Amino acid sequence: MVSLQQVKSSFQKNIEKSQDICQFVERGQAQTPLSDLFSQLQTDLNSKPFSITLLCLNDESRLAALKWLYGHNFAVFNLEVSSQIGLMEIHLRDRGFSLEKSTGERQDFENWEQLAEAIKDARLVQVDGKADLRLEAEARTGVKNLHVLIPESARFIQDSPALLTKLIRETNVLMVAAPPHYSLSDVERQILDNLLEEMAGFWPLLPVDELADNINIPEQGWWHLRQPVISLEPTLLTTHIDAKLPVFLTGADDSLRQALHLLQISKKFHSACEAVDDRFEQEVRQLNSRKKREARKGKDENGAAYIDQNQWAAIRNTLSDDIADISRKLQDTCRKRELNTSTGSVSLKQHIDSLTPDDLAKEDAYKQIKLSLSQKYIDELMRFLETTNKQSFKDDLSKINEAVNDLNNKIIDQMEKIIGYRPTLSHTALDANAAWHDLDELLSVELRYQGDMPKRGIMERLSEGRKSAFVILMSASLLGYMGLDIRKSGWIGIIILPVFIGGIIYTFRSWKQEDQARLEKEIDRVRDEVLNNARRLNAEINRHKSTIFNHYLDTVKKSWQQQIETLGRDWQTRTKMDSQQEAKKATARIQAIENQLNDWQNYRMPIQQLQREADKLLSDSQTCVEQLAK
Repeated sequence: MVSLQQVKSSFQKNIEKSQDICQFVERGQAQTPLSDLFSQLQTDLNSKPFSITLLCLNDESRLAALKWLYGHNFAVFNLEVSSQIGLMEIHLRDRGFSLEKSTGERQDFENWEQLAEAIKDARLVQVDGKADLRLEAEARTGVKNLHVLIPESARFIQDSPALLTKLIRETNVLMVAAPPHYSLSDVERQILDNLLEEMAGFWPLLPVDELADNINIPEQGWWHLRQPVISLEPTLLTTHIDAKLPVFLTGADDSLRQALHLLQISKKFHSACEAVDDRFEQEVRQLNSRKKREARKGKDENGAAYIDQNQWAAIRNTLSDDIADISRKLQDTCRKRELNTSTGSVSLKQHIDSLTPDDLAKEDAYKQIKLSLSQKYIDELMRFLETTNKQSFKDDLSKINEAVNDLNNKIIDQMEKIIGYRPTLSHTALDANAAWHDLDELLSVELRYQGDMPKRGIMERLSEGRKSAFVILMSASLLGYMGLDIRKSGWIGIIILPVFIGGIIYTFRSWKQEDQARLEKEIDRVRDEVLNNARRLNAEINRHKSTIFNHYLDTVKKSWQQQIETLGRDWQTRTKMDSQQEAKKATARIQAIENQLNDWQNYRMPIQQLQREADKLLSDSQTCVEQLAK
């Protein structure tokens, strides 16, 4: 058998244990809600008034119940609750009257008339729904230190879950006032079931007029509901004679009243212990999560370093591949430029096709005239080749510099993603003047062409005239063999002399045509030879230019590779140092978290023990109520 004093003593000890645990759980906090809650429970055990819920199902029942609690001397005290308020709280004191709103505003009165006047003038009952109204008054019926919560109606409780929670949390005795023949609605029946599920005591109040005829109390009335721990018989609230009040309402030292009050406090204590356990589990979960996060962070940093190493290798591969691609594009450009259909080749052919006999130099020799290119034409050809090759050199150099700058930005962007800032990659620019000077030295056309034209004078002309006269003589000889001998005729001399002179004269025309035809052939031959030599020269210049550019690109590549290696080593060194420092910090943080976890784990057993004690305290309180209710 459990005594009330034993339960109180156990409650006091467990309150002290809970406060010790809360000091650890809430250490370092500006606010300590858990500690304040346990302290308030200890205070409420001895000082808080006994609380009950009075649910009146109609206005007549509310008036009758309040008259019964306060006595008929206060029959004129007619309370009406605004629908905007929904709850009235009444505190019964030893003497005097006072009104207090939830805002903290309080007024004290010596007699009932002053209170009634204040209520009438200030309309304290008809306030808005933002504040509850608490009424403290002297009870002449002997009911003292009693806290009565009067909700407006069952429907208002249904519409306000917060009100339902307040009633269940603040009280454990439900008084329901309604006429004997009252019929419960579905809403009222549901609300009563919800309240009685959590209440320890149920007390139906039946307002009746004892002088009325044919008073009939049904055997199965509305009060036959869920049976809690304590279920009192219905009390008739008579109109003319006050019904006797139970001892647990009038006696503050009544054991049942104290047991019910202790049971209510024990429920709050049990909920507070669950809140402590929830706070404990939350802190442990957070510490374990932080510990895993710190460990995972260390793994992620190592993985990131490995990934960054691959990124450095990717940067080096990008440099090599792009430099090779630039060189390959340069070679393709040079090959296209050497094609006969290219713009440069077509322009070169057009320039060489403009070669005329006037561009040939003639030198007299024995029996012939030697032909060669004039120096003027050679100079013009060199100027043309120089102009075209210099322009192509500038175009190629511009494309290479643009490609190198794009590659520079590309590599810098990749490195910025790794090291967090934009580094600088420098290189020695190609000396365009020196490179062109080397190419310019190759511009010289060496022609092996050496043509000639026959050199003919008067003797050659006489020889050509003699050939014509010889044809006449041969013809006369042939006729002589045929029987017609005219060689001794004087007319033959007359014919031969004009023919001889005519042959000499004809050479002035025929030799000119022969020389012109031969000169055209020489011009074609010299054009072909000059075009082939010029193309070979352009090809040689392109190859030499490619060599210069490839050497320049190789120099850029080596320079950037060295700078990338230097930046990579610096980054590795800095990252390694940062990783070591971060690892030390992470280890220190993990150790600190483990120390905190150990501190919290040391309180696991006390918290679990406190929960078991709270369960036992709640069970003992309920057992004590059951024993005292018999």
